[in-house]
Amino acid sequence: MRKKEEPIKKLFFRLNKDKWFILLSITMGVLVLSLLYYYKGVIDVFSNFAYTSLRLFLLYILISLTIQLFLVVRWKIIIKTTGYDIPFRKLWAYRIIGYGINYFTPAAHIGGEPVRAILLKRYNVPFTTAISTVLIDKSIEISMNSFFAMLGLLLVLFSYKMSYGGFTLLGIALVISAFFLIRLYMKISNRRRGFDEFLKKLKRVVFLKKYLREIRSVRDNVFGFFTKNKKEFRTSILISFVLWALMFLEFKTALLMLGYNASITELFLIITVVGFAYIIPIPAALGSLELSQASIFRFLNISISKSLALSFLIRSRDILVSLIGMSLLFYKSFKLKDMTKKKSLFWFLKRNQED
Repeated sequence: MRKKEEPIKKLFFRLNKDKWFILLSITMGVLVLSLLYYYKGVIDVFSNFAYTSLRLFLLYILISLTIQLFLVVRWKIIIKTTGYDIPFRKLWAYRIIGYGINYFTPAAHIGGEPVRAILLKRYNVPFTTAISTVLIDKSIEISMNSFFAMLGLLLVLFSYKMSYGGFTLLGIALVISAFFLIRLYMKISNRRRGFDEFLKKLKRVVFLKKYLREIRSVRDNVFGFFTKNKKEFRTSILISFVLWALMFLEFKTALLMLGYNASITELFLIITVVGFAYIIPIPAALGSLELSQASIFRFLNISISKSLALSFLIRSRDILVSLIGMSLLFYKSFKLKDMTKKKSLFWFLKRNQED
C-alpha cells in the first residue's frame, strides 16, 4: 500500500513545487516591471505613443494578422503531406489555442504544442501523425530563428565598436551556435543511426518502453518529411523567410509608432532579444521581456522609455491573441483541468491511446 502511495505523494510534491516556482517567477516579473516603470516614469513611457497615427496603427495590425496567416499556411502545407486536409479556419483556431497556452504557462513556448496535436483528432488524425506535424513546424521555426540570430550576431560583430573581450565573447557564441545548428542537420541526414542510438537508451527507462512504437512512428513521420517531401520543405523554408521579412516590417512599424526609425541591424537585435525573452520559462515573459528590451535599447543608445513602450505594445498584442485562443479553447469544451493534469508528452500519448 505504501508503494502505491509514494508516487502519488511525489506527484503532489512536484505540482506544489511547480506552483511555487510559477508564483515566484510571477512575483519577480512584477517586481522587475514595477522597478523599470518607476525608474522611467509611466507618463514618460506612454508619451512615446504621441508619435503614432491611425495609419501606422492599422498597418501594424495588418502585418500582425498576416504573420498569423502565414504561420497557419506553413502548418497546413506540412499536414497535407500526411494525406489530411484540415479547413484553414480550424487550423487557425488550433494554432491560436496553442499560442494562448504557450503564453500563459511557464513552458518556454512549447506547452501548447501537444494540445494542437490533440485537437487534430477531431478530424481523425492519429496522434503520432498530428504531433509529427507540430514537431516539424516547430523545428523549422527554431532552425530559422537560430539562423537569423546568428546573422544578427554577425551584423553586431561588424557594425559596432566593441572591446576585445566583448568581441571575443560574441564570436565564441556565434561559433557555438553555428556548431549546434550544423550538428543538428548532420543528425537529420544520418537519421537512422543517431535516432536508433537514442531509442536504445530509452529502452532502459521502464515507463517509456510501452511508447517506443509511437516514438518510432513520430521519428519516421518527421524525418520522412525532410527527406521525401522536399518541395513542401522548400516551400516551408520560403514561408519562414517571408515571416522574418514581415517581422522586420512589424517591428519597424512599431518603432515608427514610438517615433524611432530603426536600422536593419537594430531590428535584428531587438527581434532576437524578444525571442530569447520568451524562451525563459516565465508566464507571459513577465519582466524578462521588459528587462531584455531595456538592456538592448541601452546598448543601442536608444531611450529606455521607448523599450518599455515597445514591450507594452508587444505584450498588449500577445495578450489579446492569447485571450482569443483561451476563449476558443473553452468554447471547444477542451477542459483546462485535463491539460494541466500532467505536464508530459507521454501523458498525451497515453490519453490518445485510451481515446
